[in-house]
Amino acid sequence: MEQNISKLLVDRNKLIEESTRRLDYHYKNILTEPYDCICEIEQFFEIYNDKKQLPSIKTKTLNLLTDIFIDLVPGYKILNDDNETIKHQKNIKKINSFEREFLRYYTNFVQLLITIQKDLTRIYSNFDRSQKNVECLALKNLFNSLFKIFSHMSQFNHCEKIFNLTILSCVTFRQSLDCEILYTCIEKHFINDTT
Repeated sequence: MEQNISKLLVDRNKLIEESTRRLDYHYKNILTEPYDCICEIEQFFEIYNDKKQLPSIKTKTLNLLTDIFIDLVPGYKILNDDNETIKHQKNIKKINSFEREFLRYYTNFVQLLITIQKDLTRIYSNFDRSQKNVECLALKNLFNSLFKIFSHMSQFNHCEKIFNLTILSCVTFRQSLDCEILYTCIEKHFINDTT
């Protein structure tokens, strides 16, 4: 019995170490060479969606993905123009390729946030009040990502989805989350919005 516990701890620590090393490696690559390494974002989705993955690693993955998108977001919406017939210079092609990949991964990320919110809503509605603290960490992580993205990327693609998801999360989880910060952020957004 004691050997089984020891083995489980060794396996757990190995999984944490391996996952953390992978995340840190890809995070550094993406931020230092975004045009060449944007495809490495796929590794974050792989790690997050691994059925054996620990909640702490899922949290780290979600936080790193959020930071990557905030750090790399251009200051404009990316048009999805698949019918590119104009010949461009090599550096413009590289930028266009980066933008397409960035938008594809960002779209996947928004979909992941929507899935997390739906899963938490389903789980949350089945818990009694004492059990709701169990999911509090996952709620705070979702809320943190939504808050950061809404604060920094409110003019970027899928802003309506992020806004709707943010409001839905505040309404659904208002008893477990302090939504006042987000309400203030939303208010500032509308006051400063010139569109």
